[in-house]
Amino acid sequence: MVVLNLIKNNLENVEKRRLPRFPFSSLIFKSADKNMAYEVKDISKTGMQVAIKDGEIPFNTGDLIRGDLHWKSSSTTINGKVQWVKNLRMGVAFENDLSHFLSVENVLANMKPLHNGHFDVERPDDLKYWIMSDGPVELFVWSHRDGDLGRYQLIIFDNYVEWSFKEKLHTGRVLKKRSLDTPLLNEDEVVFGEDTEINSDVIKYAHELVSKIPDSILNKGASEFILKTLKGDLK
Repeated sequence: MVVLNLIKNNLENVEKRRLPRFPFSSLIFKSADKNMAYEVKDISKTGMQVAIKDGEIPFNTGDLIRGDLHWKSSSTTINGKVQWVKNLRMGVAFENDLSHFLSVENVLANMKPLHNGHFDVERPDDLKYWIMSDGPVELFVWSHRDGDLGRYQLIIFDNYVEWSFKEKLHTGRVLKKRSLDTPLLNEDEVVFGEDTEINSDVIKYAHELVSKIPDSILNKGASEFILKTLKGDLK
């Protein structure tokens, strides 16, 4: 992880970081009216960012959009409104409820342990565990030089929870994300805004999620470590 800069104001800390990015997603949106398929880059319960590899997006800001979200064996129909279009990407605000589609159970069913060597991805040497569930959830766990776990960041939709020995537990929001792909490396530049107070809803969701991650995806010792910090048992 590379910290680029830190801006402080009276409301929150705003920090820009570079994080490794897995270059493929199994979360796909297919629009009904234009008959096009888009890769979902980011998603929350209120909206999503989608992209195409080439060509031109046939929508404009303000257009209504309808189609199906596909996530491996799960699918759901969405109604939305285009919020912005830029180059090969588009932002869509949902007009229907996606709580069931983005449930903890569905997130868990689509988790991938990118640290286990089965995926051909580059990652920093100190990134011990890297788990993702396509757009909705991503977990980074870093270690010290001696191998002990030192900090983690769990991104949940457009929120995050983070802990380190220095900063302790805090939550915040994902304010902006953009790709910084090169021929040798896939990275995202992400802007995080720290909450002035811990968001208890985010902590509750994080605790439920981590407690249900199978040992085959996240080492039991690591999950117990994270759960202790979420409960405030590890000072």
